[in-house]
Amino acid sequence: METFLDAIRKEKHIEVAARRKLASEEELREKIASLPPTLDFISALGRRSENTPGLIAEVKLKAPGVQNIEDLQLASLLKAYANGGATAISVLTDARHFGGSLGILQEAREETTLPILQKEFIVEPYQLIEGRVAGADAALLLVHYFSQAELRDMIDHCLELGITPVVECSRDEEVARAIACNPQVLLLNNRPISSIPANPKETYSMGSIENAHLFWDKHASIRRWKEQADRRMISASCISSAEDITNILSRPYDTVLVGNAAASNENPENFLRDLLGLPQI
Repeated sequence: METFLDAIRKEKHIEVAARRKLASEEELREKIASLPPTLDFISALGRRSENTPGLIAEVKLKAPGVQNIEDLQLASLLKAYANGGATAISVLTDARHFGGSLGILQEAREETTLPILQKEFIVEPYQLIEGRVAGADAALLLVHYFSQAELRDMIDHCLELGITPVVECSRDEEVARAIACNPQVLLLNNRPISSIPANPKETYSMGSIENAHLFWDKHASIRRWKEQADRRMISASCISSAEDITNILSRPYDTVLVGNAAASNENPENFLRDLLGLPQI
């Protein structure tokens, strides 16, 4: 069965081939040479207290079967996220399925001082270079797309560009490849996105906070990995309440990533403050 991610991989190779004709890798690298250093993404990921995680708030206009934002007011949204307690921002740059773009990423970089994660279906190093030019401080690497050797190479490409690689697993089968590469940041997705069928409108919402517990409880390799200094673990997807945060923090997650629930909320600042147990302003 072709999955959602398999279908997107084909799309991304086509998109990248078209963009290479507009700007070569060498031309993009010339732009990077004049950019300031990336922001410290790792420092945004630690718990602020025993009961308060770091929080990555996402700019996510839509998802399969879901419309979060009709009229994006990016500056206002980013200000609300920051005031709500976000320690970092995630920006979807996929256009077809999530309504994002590199332009939105570039504008976000101009509007916020928080570090930014580029959330994209990255299948080629060229996309990492594009993201760095647009202002990304970190990039998401889906283990589903890579062999262990390929994943190591992509991590190295990130580090060479000054970007923090965020390695994502959404199924048990992906954990061994991820841990073998010993990433500094591991994102465990409560939504099994690499299992979702190619037409995801009816199934994209599948997932559960309980998966955050299952990843930790089932995989001794994750527990050993986390014993190392300066390793950060992110729980992502299906997070919409303070109770969810409490459940996640029963395992040693450092940070949560909140997407649809934050982007679709009419008052994202108060929503994030409620999640984190912070007083309303």
